[in-house]
Amino acid sequence: MKVLFVAGVVRAPFVGPIDRLVQEGHDIAILLEEEAIADSLYPDLQQTCEVVELFAGKQNKFQRVRTLLGQTAIRAVTTPRSLWKLGKNLQFDGLKSIVVRASLLAGYLKALDKLGTSYDIIHTRDGGLSVRIAQLQAAGLIKGEHVASFHGIDLMGYSAQECRERYRLLFETAAALTVQTEFMRELILEAGAPADRVHVVPSAVEVNALSWTGPNKYKNGDILRLVSVGRLIPLKAHSDLIHAVALLRENNVSATLDVYGDGPQKDALQREIISLNLQDAVLLHGAKPYLEVIAHVRTAHIFVHTPKTINDRKTEAMGLVTLEAQLIGLPCVVSRSGGVPETVLEKVSAELVPEASPRAIADAIISLIDRQEYWETNARKGRNFVIANFSVERVVADYKKIYMRALARQFSI
Repeated sequence: MKVLFVAGVVRAPFVGPIDRLVQEGHDIAILLEEEAIADSLYPDLQQTCEVVELFAGKQNKFQRVRTLLGQTAIRAVTTPRSLWKLGKNLQFDGLKSIVVRASLLAGYLKALDKLGTSYDIIHTRDGGLSVRIAQLQAAGLIKGEHVASFHGIDLMGYSAQECRERYRLLFETAAALTVQTEFMRELILEAGAPADRVHVVPSAVEVNALSWTGPNKYKNGDILRLVSVGRLIPLKAHSDLIHAVALLRENNVSATLDVYGDGPQKDALQREIISLNLQDAVLLHGAKPYLEVIAHVRTAHIFVHTPKTINDRKTEAMGLVTLEAQLIGLPCVVSRSGGVPETVLEKVSAELVPEASPRAIADAIISLIDRQEYWETNARKGRNFVIANFSVERVVADYKKIYMRALARQFSI
């Protein structure tokens, strides 16, 4: 099977399934729009796949525009008919918009000159990228059954009506549409996607890369070690965790919270820590290498991940951190936000709490402390749950079913 993957950046959930398909002998090509694959943690793909970067090396916004305009000028002279075909499928909402879109698509055409334009499957990973491929297909400039994967902000960053308009052509032409969770499925259906072509396929995690540690023993009087991993942005709601630590201390539970991740809220959160006199309890470690973070997570008693919805729509689409915590064997406290509840076993591997409720977080932690005799058994059930539902093998099997049925134009899984 000949497959073209189109993505913005290289991420771990993207690499694992591609690597498995390569191992099975499929012919894989990759087109990257944003970052060079050599800058990722997974340069080996360059040795096994044909890779084309839309922007060679690091380019700022001005350099990218200049590159695209140059490619557009060349394309206009050498193959003007291809740009004319594309123009018929571009929504005109201002001269600047039409120039940028046409230029970007000209860049795609140049990349496809090297990669080829005929595939069995074209798998795009992001709504915006998917629209560009749909436009190229509508113009007859690339061939293949189109499988478009959505990952969160490409649906939650717009209203349902905006999504309906933005993805109209894609919804009409794609052979299959995938989302990570049932939560996202509801969003894409609300935007007008055809239900018979929407499939839930979660992000994959390399389950064998995270060995079992199991719950760390805790007894009354010990310092309870909490850990959280995520960018310091409003959606991740670290302020709620900080206030939960203060509430735990009021209930005579001596707790610490280690937060790994960086972001624009760091200074504000640090001021909040000082105002609550929690400098000795809450540490913002910033961004650290992945393996270093995992090593620290293994030393904790409880993993906490309590994002919230902002602007009435943006929240966590799925998230991998809860999967990794369960693979390690930590009990979790997570919020009922977006697709996060679908990544855990409620009342088994995790306690679920309402969004934006420090009191509920603190109460859930205390409840877990009171039921330590179940930690080991429930943690093993959590690891098995992740292996069964989120392994690379499981996700690749799901995608292969979708590919085969897309090729046969059968849209049920």
